[in-house]
Amino acid sequence: MRIGNTLRQGNSRRLVLGKPSQRQLEFWSEESSTDGLTLYDRSGNNNHGSWVKSTCLKLNGTNNKLQNTTKLSYFDDTRNTWTIQFAVKLNNITTNQYIFSNRNGNIGFGIFCGSSGRWSVIMRNTLTTDDLIAYTQEQFTANQWSIITISYDGTKVASGLKFYFDDVLMTTSSSSNTLTADSVATSWTKSTFGAMQTNTATWLNFLNGNIGYIRACEGVHTPAEFATQPKNLIDIEFNSGHGSNVFSRIDENHLTLSGTVMTSTNWADTYNLSHSNLLNGFDKWVLTSDNSQILRVNYGQNGVPIRTTGSTITDYTWVSTHPRFTVGSNTAEARLYLPTAGVEIDFSNYANTSQLFARNLVTNYDRILFYSLRPISWGWADGIDVTYNILTNTYSTTYNVALKKNAVVDRTYQLGSTRAYTTLQQIHTHLVANPTNAIEIQVDDEQFYQPYINFNMATNINMICASGRAVFTNDKLSYLTPTWTSLGGGTYSTTSFTDPVIVPTRLFDASVLDSNGNHLLMLKQTSIVDCQNTLNSYYWDLATLTLYVHTRNNRAIDTDIKIYEYQFQLNFRGNGTNIYMENIETRGGNNSVYILSQNTNFAAKGCWFNYASLGNGLGYSSDGECFSQDCQANWNSFDGFNYHDYAVRSCAVEIDCIGSNNGWDNDLESHNGTTIHEDGRAICIGCTYENNLRNIHNVNTSIAIYFSCMANTSRGALNEFDSFNVCAGDGIDETTIYLFGGNFKGGAFADILVRENSYIYRKNLDLNGYNIYGNVDDTDYDIYPPEGYQLAKTQKYCKII
Repeated sequence: MRIGNTLRQGNSRRLVLGKPSQRQLEFWSEESSTDGLTLYDRSGNNNHGSWVKSTCLKLNGTNNKLQNTTKLSYFDDTRNTWTIQFAVKLNNITTNQYIFSNRNGNIGFGIFCGSSGRWSVIMRNTLTTDDLIAYTQEQFTANQWSIITISYDGTKVASGLKFYFDDVLMTTSSSSNTLTADSVATSWTKSTFGAMQTNTATWLNFLNGNIGYIRACEGVHTPAEFATQPKNLIDIEFNSGHGSNVFSRIDENHLTLSGTVMTSTNWADTYNLSHSNLLNGFDKWVLTSDNSQILRVNYGQNGVPIRTTGSTITDYTWVSTHPRFTVGSNTAEARLYLPTAGVEIDFSNYANTSQLFARNLVTNYDRILFYSLRPISWGWADGIDVTYNILTNTYSTTYNVALKKNAVVDRTYQLGSTRAYTTLQQIHTHLVANPTNAIEIQVDDEQFYQPYINFNMATNINMICASGRAVFTNDKLSYLTPTWTSLGGGTYSTTSFTDPVIVPTRLFDASVLDSNGNHLLMLKQTSIVDCQNTLNSYYWDLATLTLYVHTRNNRAIDTDIKIYEYQFQLNFRGNGTNIYMENIETRGGNNSVYILSQNTNFAAKGCWFNYASLGNGLGYSSDGECFSQDCQANWNSFDGFNYHDYAVRSCAVEIDCIGSNNGWDNDLESHNGTTIHEDGRAICIGCTYENNLRNIHNVNTSIAIYFSCMANTSRGALNEFDSFNVCAGDGIDETTIYLFGGNFKGGAFADILVRENSYIYRKNLDLNGYNIYGNVDDTDYDIYPPEGYQLAKTQKYCKII
């Protein structure tokens, strides 16, 4: 999660340090150093900093290699685009030396420096007849640090590879350029750094030298562009390790060193790039007079992990420019107390067993960067790990849910009126007859009539509309042409719907849209006379199977009148699978989209889940992770977003989502904009829930955190059960809600309601003018929530990482 911006002065970044009693202690900026050795304090307090070279990993060239637990298979697909960068110093260039390899014998992917001193990339499917070997014409020399950047555009030819040496583009040559395969994957299940394996299971081509870092991301980028990209494929700093482990910065896929035990001899304090390269993230500036004030904490130096003494970490370091505070103890609890503002706090490597508290942030300086949500994957664990005193009321995130897309698919279907497939049913039928592990459905920007379909199979699915928004609807008038009889005055009747089971009871008018771009709900009446007397209404006479419709402007019935069936729309039951949707709108159904199976992860970006006739917009009942970003769930008869457990805890994330006008069927119990049940966990950032009967209502032992969310204008009956903006609990179990900033006014009965045994805590939320029912702690905590409150009850809280 990102909050605010870094402080800037002129064109350079600056860092302002302080304590409550001292407005400014130090002021360092890039130009403060004139000799590359001392960073001079420009505040006048003479708190100068000294340059400390970072450590790096040293490999012996004989038997040292590193392997992770899961192969980085993204590089095996020759159609994928990527950019990789590494800092390396080779002690000699006499043999091929691999820095990264997915190879197993002659087959696979690898990056190495050849015996001629040329950096090379190999992608080989069969020996010499189906492979690509590209390299730099320029030769590199030993015993000097080099930053190598390589990009690949997925074209399977040498010209698609670009090599950069210290930001300068090199000339690319090739010794083989015959690659046609879409994949060079092998049976080898691990990626290797510093060596490669032969097909006889022996190791060779060991790297002899030092590695500073390896980073990689999707897409083709120059070095300048790469510096600003999230490193979502590889992000390993080889100054971050302990024992035989080198820690990944983006996931738990750490590296294990073999050949020798990792001790202090493996760590070299020689990562000495020039002063112009301070932004590489390794050179550290330390305050000579008081190094207890922290800007950056690495995992540890010389193979020693960060340890704690009481509530204080012992290994403190300063970072140079672009100050960032990194939390990453993977072996011990780390409680870190930050005395500064104007810094970055990075939780991307936050350990499962740690907690973080920030106190005494200086109110004079209100800029702080705060990172959350891992770039590729994240986990959930007991123990809420983030509490802090933030100086602004606005919270947002730069996390991109598109990173949850299945990176590798076995088969692609194209869906559209001019495509091979024109309905999802056709794709489903083909998939049942020809099962596979992962598919991508590329959907054109069209409207498709979609009755109930159930993807009940163990297949990972991407469903993506690359531009615009694809609409799947079960609107009866999109495929039926009823005979309408005019009753005069804009009222019409039809007896064309003869099946009382599937006859719709929910109608909308698409000729007028609400502020979110959604159709207008037509009002259900209880008699023919009421329908005739009420614009924008309808009446269903079950005895005669007759539907009466009175348009909002007395016009004739047209295609803007939408009659949605209440069968399920899109249903996924793939145990252990990952479902990703992008720019897809579903209309109608019981649940507009429903996920019901164990260990199934669902992610959606830019999707709309609307007009469910007898259920929820998005219904998620699983024990996996459910991510929604820039999504809407509107005008559903039950909840907009609904989360239930499946045997064990479910986890949900909503980012910049909208849930509005849900729970509109007054024949049924009141429903919500969003709700999480059982022992689930939810994090919602920048979301809006409005005009629902109840906007936010969480029950059972669930825990949810809302950052800068808005919930207003509840429409339920005026009682404590049917109309409020935020409610914790059902009066039986212990439900916990945290409100960080936001606005929750305008509830018909109450703005904030806390039932017996439940808790609501707040931060940066002024309760003046709020209508509160129940017990809301009215303290705006400096450390939020404080130790000793609900946070101290471990084994029950979700984690933000």
